[in-house]
Amino acid sequence: MTENPYDSILINLISSVIYDIKNLFSKPHTSSLQWLSLEERTEKEDVIGRKKEVKTVRSYLRKYNKVSIQAIGGMGKTTLAKYFITRYRKKYNHIVWVNASLGVKKGLVDDIALIEKLNLGEQISDYVKSNDPEQRTEGIFKLILNALDRFSGNNILIIDNADNIYNEKGATNDYQELLDIKLSKNWKILITTRQHADSFKELTLDTLKPKEALKLFYSYYKLERNDELVTAILKRVANHTLLIELFARTAQKGDIQLNDFLENLKQKGFEVGEGLTAKPKNYGRLIEENEINEAVKIAFNVGNIVHDAEAVSALKNLCLLPAATNMLVKDLKKWICEDEKQHNKFLNTLQNLHNWGWVQKTNTTQPTLYLHPVIQETLQTQLHPQPEEVNALVNSLMWLLKIDGATHGIEKVLFIPYAESVLVYFINEDFFTPENYTEAWERIAGLANNLSLIYLDKGELKDAFTYQQKAIEIAESVLDENHPYLASSYNNLSTIYKYKGELDDAFTYQLKAIEIREKVLGDNHPSLAISYNNLSLIYQDKGELNEALTYQLKAIEICEKVLGDNHFYLASSYNNLSTIYQYKGELDSALTYQLKAIEIREKVLGENHPSLATSYNNLSLIYKNKGELDEALTYQLKAIEIQEKVLGENHPDLATSYNNLSLIYIHKGELDEALAYQLKDIEILLKSLGENHPSLGISYNNLADIYEAMGQTEKAAEYYQKGEAIKEFNKQRGWP
Repeated sequence: MTENPYDSILINLISSVIYDIKNLFSKPHTSSLQWLSLEERTEKEDVIGRKKEVKTVRSYLRKYNKVSIQAIGGMGKTTLAKYFITRYRKKYNHIVWVNASLGVKKGLVDDIALIEKLNLGEQISDYVKSNDPEQRTEGIFKLILNALDRFSGNNILIIDNADNIYNEKGATNDYQELLDIKLSKNWKILITTRQHADSFKELTLDTLKPKEALKLFYSYYKLERNDELVTAILKRVANHTLLIELFARTAQKGDIQLNDFLENLKQKGFEVGEGLTAKPKNYGRLIEENEINEAVKIAFNVGNIVHDAEAVSALKNLCLLPAATNMLVKDLKKWICEDEKQHNKFLNTLQNLHNWGWVQKTNTTQPTLYLHPVIQETLQTQLHPQPEEVNALVNSLMWLLKIDGATHGIEKVLFIPYAESVLVYFINEDFFTPENYTEAWERIAGLANNLSLIYLDKGELKDAFTYQQKAIEIAESVLDENHPYLASSYNNLSTIYKYKGELDDAFTYQLKAIEIREKVLGDNHPSLAISYNNLSLIYQDKGELNEALTYQLKAIEICEKVLGDNHFYLASSYNNLSTIYQYKGELDSALTYQLKAIEIREKVLGENHPSLATSYNNLSLIYKNKGELDEALTYQLKAIEIQEKVLGENHPDLATSYNNLSLIYIHKGELDEALAYQLKDIEILLKSLGENHPSLGISYNNLADIYEAMGQTEKAAEYYQKGEAIKEFNKQRGWP
């Protein structure tokens, strides 16, 4: 079993050891917990004009299992959902609220509070450490659904901002993910969306009735009362909920009289009475999405906020962060401010923005900030933030996403939505060109690189690949062709290709990384050792053992010079060197280096570390090949004891150990024991790695050998055939 270290753009050295993260989620699971996610609610007096609609939602959910609240942006879908669950929460035994703005499945899988309350940390650790990263997200998604399904009583799952279920090509992955949520009938599903959702009973929100619109306006505007002038203002925004609040707050905060405000709107030419989309009911019309954005721009320019440099600077940062998300103010001030001296001024600015209506702020013991998606979209186009204007934010997120020898990517999932929201703005609209390069773009590349590595740890190879490619695209445009950061990204992209099984591409990019590192870092740099090690692992996968040996020895030579005798990375290289010697049949050398690896790991990692289990497993294989079966059995059982304790019952590493234990029993002539453990191995591999993984092909061949030895020739032939089919499949993907 080999290990694969890799480094990030800002980290010199990251070991490949597998980290036990079970203690990350430590709260016990009890059926008395009503809120299984972070609680979302609103006060009843905050909701105007939705009394009938909230009763309709309740009525629909009593008749149907799946209900949607549908309307264009800014109509109060989320507020209605919060109002509903606040009013009827006692009707449900368990409640889950998920923000799907980055995807339905992402919303569930990345919800740390939900995972914590479901007590799924131990099982999820199995998936995040899986040898086949593509299985992890799907596995965690299924674990969460299975856990939810075990709850009795009347329960509800609320999925907010499921706004990307259709595009010009039809149904999207988000819609399929909605359909993939299959829960028992005691679970109701309520979604909010801007789009029609087939298979959901739909409630479409209209604009507010005139009296309700007036009441909402006056709830924010206190300077004077003139129903005629307010009605004229409201007519211009077609009684749209968000715009009413924004216009009222803008006038109040700007100390603007109603007549002046109306005249200002007329001078701006803001008149939405024509070209509206008529609704079947005669009291309301809906503003088109682009007209909403135009109205928000006008509110921005009419109010004094446009002249407040502190407010504009704060909005440039806030509009890049995820909308419809309750963000802790204590985090925002640390991320956005350059130093602590600016904190008080920043907090005052946030309060002003709340008073203006641009953000919603809670004043609880842990104050949070919430940005409406419509406001976010408009501010991004109105303010057009540049990387150098949000430098502190990007730098903060880059370091928050940094992983090193003591952390695993799963520990960083809380920060993924923030980093991804920033990056989507900068990289998805051809925003970057070499002509607009500033130094701040290097940090955008660094953020993309670090997010890529988090996704790699999470097993989401598509996203890992996307962000690593973007990091390289920026770095190649703005940096010298021999810059060390560029070498790091090439190394990381090579690692992703290796996980994908695309060995030729992995080989190409690792050679690029090595070429740069040999030129600019010198002969004894740890990053060069990382690249030599990774190239060795690629050669191993390609079956070119002499080349693998050459580069592993180069890696070890550097590590011994610069890292000292007891560094865990040196142990990893000794382990990998031992594996190469074992494949070459040089068992004495393999034994020597595996014992060296074990000596270091027992010193620095502790007795129950997964990497120590790896070494025990490999030592067992060496003893087996030397014919020392009792020693082989002892160390294989040691490896299994650790793996069953810390990895869980469905981890691929445990499958490998069961396979190896089966081989020992074959050599000892104990075929019934061999068969039992080989079947255990195959059961895990099918669950965790899929039906075409090379390891499964090897296990099928081993199973066939057992059946043949037992005289069951038909079964032996069946599994030989399965093994050959997998081998042929993977040959086409570059495996030997």
